[in-house]
Amino acid sequence: VTDALEAGCETHCSRSQNQFRAKQIHKADSEVMFRRPPGPIANPIESCDTMEQAFRKSVEKYKERPFLGTREILEEKDEVQSNGRVFQKFVLGEYSWLTFADMDAKTEAFGRGLREIGQEPKCNIVIFAETRAEWLVAAYGCMKHNIPVVTIYATLGEDAIAHGINQTEVTHVITSAELLPKFKTILHHTPKVKHLVYMESPLKKQPELAGFKDGIQLHAFEAVLEAGERSTI
Repeated sequence: VTDALEAGCETHCSRSQNQFRAKQIHKADSEVMFRRPPGPIANPIESCDTMEQAFRKSVEKYKERPFLGTREILEEKDEVQSNGRVFQKFVLGEYSWLTFADMDAKTEAFGRGLREIGQEPKCNIVIFAETRAEWLVAAYGCMKHNIPVVTIYATLGEDAIAHGINQTEVTHVITSAELLPKFKTILHHTPKVKHLVYMESPLKKQPELAGFKDGIQLHAFEAVLEAGERSTI
């Protein structure tokens, strides 16, 4: 989570860290002396105690600057290697950028959308998905609405996934269309989960939505965003 969420406040943090580094006070052929800055530093970014506050401060300062860039997958090709193995290769389009202001609006809408489908503040939510733009939108959206994020690696086996979900007592899970089929089995071992939000396939493939345990509600990522844009929460 930390690596991904540094994006919104990297400029602030790096500048502040440079200011607070120890100062060289003496240098000789055989020694160098440094002295730490006077007094402890409580916050690397002034007046920010949380990641959400750091993101908000970055939005205020860099509103129209590019924040997050993605490339559309135009085509998927099979590429035969010299040893006969076949690798899948993506043909990508140009970058499309969201500004800090765009990202702020999108994350706010997603957080509201989660609230509309029953996710409560201060209640855990799981993100079980590959690294992608929607992952970051989801994480910041949760932070904006005081929803603790539990991350589960997309490479884990079904037993480990079920264990992580049960230990954190979540009712909502955010995943991807590619990983959605795993839940046809996992949900039989995670009794508290009632909602699955899935990020749509970048290849525009429609996921199979049949065969899930009774009582489970499935929500497309974009549908949650749209619900949040209409929400008055």
